Amino acid sequence: RAPLRTRPLCIRALRLASQNMSLVNVASAVDFDAHVSTGDVVTTHFWADWCEPCAALDQLLMQFARSHPGGARFLKVEAENVDDLVTRFNVDAVPFFTFHKHGKLVGSLEGADGEALAEKLNDLLGGSLSGVISAAAAPAAPAASA
Repeated sequence: RAPLRTRPLCIRALRLASQNMSLVNVASAVDFDAHVSTGDVVTTHFWADWCEPCAALDQLLMQFARSHPGGARFLKVEAENVDDLVTRFNVDAVPFFTFHKHGKLVGSLEGADGEALAEKLNDLLGGSLSGVISAAAAPAAPAASA
């Protein structure tokens, strides 16, 4: 067993590793801004619990998170609970995605189009998700890219 003084570092490292491998729920603009300010590529999924396509896209984002564990963050914002972010990004419908790179907004995507989401992430992450694009299931709702 490791001495007690090293255990918190191990626990903290495990938490950070699991955060990088999953979708991080963001409950406030302050939390969101902290993630975006890291300089990583940040994909934010604005969702609602009543939206079935949102749940399907969460599964797709989990695949992206697993295939790109470093240098990218995947966030979830429940659109009905964080009004200031919804207003900031003009979210009119869910699912809605924003993409940040080096702390700057570089694009958005509205609709449940898994293939368009995969292509956008592939562009942002330098082609590292090419295997995930072929597996992207595109739900029926149309996407509008900005």
